[in-house]
This record gives sequence, structure tokens and C-alpha cells, in this order.
Amino acid sequence: MSTQAELLGTFYQEIVSSTFRGSLGAYFTPRPIVEMAIGLVKPSPEDDIFDISCGSGTFLLGGYLAARSVAHPNPPPDTPRIFGCDIQERMVATSTINCFLHGSTGAHIIHKDSLTIDLKAWAHTDVAVPEKGFSLIVGNPPFAGFEDGFPLPYPTGRERERSPAPRVNKVIPFIVKTVELLRAGGRAVLVVPTSVLNGESPAFEGLRTWLRTQVNIRAVVSLPKDAFVHTDCGIEGALLYFVKKDGKQDDTDVFSVSLADVGYDRRGRPTSHSDIPRALKEWTAARRIKRHWVPRAEFDLLERWDPQWLSGRSMVKDLGNHERALRLTELCEIRPHHLRAGDIDPDSRYRYFELADADIDSGAVTAVHEVSGREILQKGRLRLKVESGDVLLPNHRDSLIAKTAQGSGRSAVLVPDELGGCIVTNRFIVLKPRIDPSILVEILNSDIVRQQMVMQARGSASYDIRDRILRDVWVPRKLAQDREVHSAIKKLVTERNQLATQLEATRTRLASVIRNVAS
Repeated sequence: MSTQAELLGTFYQEIVSSTFRGSLGAYFTPRPIVEMAIGLVKPSPEDDIFDISCGSGTFLLGGYLAARSVAHPNPPPDTPRIFGCDIQERMVATSTINCFLHGSTGAHIIHKDSLTIDLKAWAHTDVAVPEKGFSLIVGNPPFAGFEDGFPLPYPTGRERERSPAPRVNKVIPFIVKTVELLRAGGRAVLVVPTSVLNGESPAFEGLRTWLRTQVNIRAVVSLPKDAFVHTDCGIEGALLYFVKKDGKQDDTDVFSVSLADVGYDRRGRPTSHSDIPRALKEWTAARRIKRHWVPRAEFDLLERWDPQWLSGRSMVKDLGNHERALRLTELCEIRPHHLRAGDIDPDSRYRYFELADADIDSGAVTAVHEVSGREILQKGRLRLKVESGDVLLPNHRDSLIAKTAQGSGRSAVLVPDELGGCIVTNRFIVLKPRIDPSILVEILNSDIVRQQMVMQARGSASYDIRDRILRDVWVPRKLAQDREVHSAIKKLVTERNQLATQLEATRTRLASVIRNVAS
């Protein structure tokens, strides 16, 4: 029966995932991510496991099967007890059947808006419901869109006299509700957008401040940026594992790790490697790798929790010494070149270039366009006017880590004399150099600066490099000021450009030989 249930359940889940996703407007959490989450919380047969937005029941079954696989001797039927809730009636039926086919015949799945759950009322209608709260909550709550009408236990700065429940990202009320539904000492692991870990809005900052008073964070695991692309979700996510406070002192260090590969690619096809086994091994290891653990006392003072930022703090801490380093903003000034609609004459002609018009490796502008002011006004992204000698920094994380021949991401752009007065896309930050512009370009392209900018980026759907981030980027003083170093850099840049020219000439000759032979 166990084998039959596993086979039937697996078959059913695959059918559900491919059939219902489009019609229900929902997506299903990939199994490797569920396995990572369940590996963190280690369910036991004594748990009451609840999924606040259960969908097809993937998380519930992950917890149920994991708990029963470690039990010795065989646990009684229908332990651990599993509970679920979903706002879509078809999903309630789906998860109920899914649980049954996997051998859990007593799953308690209800059709309801999870944010309105009252445990006492539910326990009154179902004696199995733990009135004091669940011992384990797992799942992937919705985080697309916004929620209003749910009163938050902390201020966001957007409250009004007649509307005490401000409009916030949908995931925030679900996290608050999860904490409410946990018993003291209960644990939860949720898939969350990375904005929960690093968002700058009062709602997200307030959430982290409030969580510090209610729970102890045990682990934060960032997922690959393409982890949910094949499920039609472009938001970057993470796993957040926490334990509800019970009055006891908790000095446990916080586990923090970034997963680059979870066993499938952006199309959902299996790959030959996964970081999950290594991460789970480190999670349980007696001897710890220091960079994956943050001391509790230190973590509780931090204003953001994303693993990439946590792992990079030591680098910034080492650099952030005024005797050995300078702030990037001491080497350049951020120019406020934003044009208003009134600055553009609809009947005049203007030159402009886009991010893609600059060579990804050298930063040389290879194409310039000329259009009327009317067309410029229709292109909302063209809002920056540049001058000769300005340096343009691509301001999105993906540009800074793009795969290039030189391996340093999309190059910064030095505006030559002939392009002064051009209009450019707002995908650049316009900088006025206080040092030799060509040296500033190489500093901006260097790994030591790129790593800091990528680390400081925030968001979940779009990782922008905002202007104020540059103030927190440090440059070794010798790299910024030493004339001998600058001279060596210029010499090597000249040599690199000469080699690039020779390489291009060689490619042209090779193509010519092949064409002549073919003709």
C-alpha cells in the first residue's frame, strides 16, 4: 500500500502541476525547494503540521512523509496530523486527494481565506485542531499583489484615521498570521520574496522589526534568481525559518546560505548538480563553516537579512576603514541629469543611446540614434542628459554580473567629446569623475567594487543599484589615489585595447578566408 500510494501520489501531483497552473492562476513550488525547506525544520510524528496556503499539498506531504520516514518503530496511522487551508475550492479538493493518494487519509483541509482563521472557532468544529497553535507551519504563501483590510501589529506610516489597515504586499499579512497561528516554541519555514529580507519600505522594515520581538530567526536561504521562472513567477525568493519565542533565552546562531543551483534550470529541466545536499549537510554539521553562520546577538541588530548581504558584510567591514579606503562617492559625484517633459521640445531633433548601444566589454558606444523630441517623450526611460567626460554606470544588478568576455559584467561607459549632450536611458547612473575618468571606469568595472554593489542591491522582482548605494561602496585608498598604480592601469588598458583590435582584425580575416573558400 505504501508503494502504491507513493506511485499514485507522484502521478497525481505531476498531472495537477501541469493541468491546473494556468486555469487557477497559481504556481506550484518545485519539489527541490520543498525538500530544502523540510530538511531545515525536520518534522516529527508528534507535529501538527499546517500550510497556510496549501495549494496542491506539496509542502504538507513533504512534512508528512519526512516525519514518517524517520520514525521508529512505525508511527500510528495519520501521524503527524496535517492541516491545510486554501482560498480556492478546487485546490482544497486537489490537496485532499493528493494527501489521500500518498497515504494520509485524515488530512484536515479547509476552504477559507487563511487570513480570517480563528483557531478557537476551527477547533470548535474540528476537535483535532490544536487550539493553542500549530507546532509546525510550512508553505509558500502568496506574494503577488497587495492586501488591504488586514490590521498589522506594527505601524507602517501609511495608517489613516479611517483606515487602520494599510495596503501592503500580500505576503506581509500571511507572515503575521503565521506567527499568530504558531504555538509558543512552534516553528515555521516559508518561501518568501527577498523583499521580506531586505525591503526598504516602512511595511517591510517594520515587519522585520516586529518579527525580532516575536520569533527567533534560525535560517535564511536565498534561492537562485531563476528558481520560479518556469512556474511563470519572476520574483526572486528565499526560505525563512523561524521559531516563535517561548520566553526562553535563545543564543542559537543563524544559518545563512545562497543556493546557486537547486537541481533544475530556468525551464524546469533537471540538471546534474544541486547545492541542496551540501547546504543541508552544513546545516547539521558539528563543525561549521564560519561564513554560513551569523552570531545571534549580531544578527538581531542587523537591518537586513538576505544571505548575499550577510556574507559580504565581512568584506565591507574590512574595507570600511578610512585609513585604508575611500567611499566611492569621494571619487565621483552623482549628477542629477533627469529631464522633465518641459525640457524637451517636441519639434526638435535629439540624439540618444541605450544600454545595449554600448559594447558590453569595452563600454564604447557603438550606435547613436536621432529622433524628434516627440518620440523622446514617448520613450519614458530616456530621461538623462550627459556631458563629455561623464561616466555612466549600469544600475541593475543583472548588468553588473552579466557574462562577458572579460568576466566583469557590463562595462561602465565613458562619454566621449562627440556624444556630449546626448540623452540616455535611466538604466544608467550618471557620474561626474573627480579623478581621471578612465581610471574611474576601471574601478567601477573591478570585482572588488562590483561585488559590493551587487551585495548592496535590494528587491525581489528588480534589483536596482540605487544612487545612495554608492555611498556604502569602498575603494582601497591605494587603488583610488596612487599615481604609480594609475599609470600601470593605463598601460595595461592600452595593451588590452590593442590586443582587442588585433583580435577583431584576425576574426575579420578568418571570416574573409571562409567566405572566399565557400564562394
